[in-house]
Amino acid sequence: MKKSLIILLTVALLSVLFLSSCNVDASDGLADQVRNSAQASGIRILQLLYVDLSENIYVRSDKGIYEISDGNETAKYISDDIKAAYYNGTYLFFLNQDGELYKRTLTDTSDTRVGTSTYTKLDSNGYLLGSDSHIHKINDSSNAVDDVNTSFDFMDFISVKDHVLGRVTGASSYAFDNSSTALSTTVEFNSFVYDDSNSNIYAASGTSVYKIASSATSLGDASFTLNSSASGFAYLYNDGTNNYIVFKTSNSFDYLSSTDSYATLTILTSNWASSLRSVSLSGLANIGNSLCVSTIGNGVWEVSGIDDSEAEQIFY
Repeated sequence: MKKSLIILLTVALLSVLFLSSCNVDASDGLADQVRNSAQASGIRILQLLYVDLSENIYVRSDKGIYEISDGNETAKYISDDIKAAYYNGTYLFFLNQDGELYKRTLTDTSDTRVGTSTYTKLDSNGYLLGSDSHIHKINDSSNAVDDVNTSFDFMDFISVKDHVLGRVTGASSYAFDNSSTALSTTVEFNSFVYDDSNSNIYAASGTSVYKIASSATSLGDASFTLNSSASGFAYLYNDGTNNYIVFKTSNSFDYLSSTDSYATLTILTSNWASSLRSVSLSGLANIGNSLCVSTIGNGVWEVSGIDDSEAEQIFY
């Protein structure tokens, strides 16, 4: 009798453990499904370049430049020589492996060299780090290259649309846009957002977010603490009514909202973020009033709103 009771108790305990393990976090199961899914197209999206008014998405992939429309990809330019790219809706600008800048429309049959300078970096917002260690930007009107900041020598930069934070060479400081004064700090930022309504920079480093006046020359304490380390992607998302400053971390999407003047950090691991929180991003953008989430190996997703229950995969 005692032996039978021990066997029954053992079976019951194992059953409980099994059921518990299956339900520890249902969202993690969905996250694994998304993370491990393979794109039918076989395209690895390295860079989200542009979303046009017709909601066509342009990306740089490991196979070249593609347009994504209605879930289908169309090759626009195939080249193994592209080191980085920027697309302004008219011209595709790209650096070749020698750091030379070229441009072409997506229907051109040849490339045109832009100037004679060389560059070590070009990003999705059209900013360039020159071999002269200065920051430059592609002018979308003239389609030429303008100087942005020649007051310092820079070792690197991060940018958002129309704004740039340059890391000054040989100093623990950053310069914002064309400023001739620098923000002194030992903190190294990997992403930021600039809000025009209050002229503040919201910059991430590790798990910290700093609210910085654009004219500041010194850094105060962190204003917010992220759920986990910032991944290097931040975006000012507008849903048609409100602005959201979104930071992608290693395990969540954390955001500030204009509804309370960016006073409260919300950590989002549920709803749509439960399935996308662990993927590797290649970009964030507005697609209409929705948030476009482009991943390197798991396609492109559309989120209708920051609190939407699910994300819709619009390309895979």
